[in-house]
Amino acid sequence: MTCHWIGQDLRRQHGTLGCKEIKEKQTNVVLAQAIFDVHHEFGLGNKVVATTTDNGANYVAAFKYFGVGNMPVEEEEEQDPEVVVGQPANLHAQLEEVAPAVVKLPKHYRCGAHTLNLIATADVQSVAEWNQGLRAPFTKAAAKAQGTWNLQNRSSVVANSIKEKTGGS
Repeated sequence: MTCHWIGQDLRRQHGTLGCKEIKEKQTNVVLAQAIFDVHHEFGLGNKVVATTTDNGANYVAAFKYFGVGNMPVEEEEEQDPEVVVGQPANLHAQLEEVAPAVVKLPKHYRCGAHTLNLIATADVQSVAEWNQGLRAPFTKAAAKAQGTWNLQNRSSVVANSIKEKTGGS
């Protein structure tokens, strides 16, 4: 995760916050929690104005559900006018409990370069005779390699399996 900001001298600044391997399936919930955790680990909480990611469905879903302005509205429960008599609460124990943080993400932008790459890739494939003639063997091999790369990029479980089977570290 990288961070970009305008410095006091009004120049663009940037830095790397971290690089974390997620070994479980990268669902929208897992990604949202990971992004939220990094923001809070560096004390950025409400300072992040927007986040840019690729066009992966899991990122889009994370920001669609957990993004600012997209959070589901919780309805307030009606208060019962009757007084309920019960046992005294252990206020000390309740104060020591830390309420779990609500995952809330900033505004989301999809990467323009990734979008253009997807458009170019789709457009090239639709060109007449692209997969015929002398290019056919190359195209088939490239398609298999691309399929493996895509699968590796979509699933951390598959990426870890490929790394293990190829002796990667």
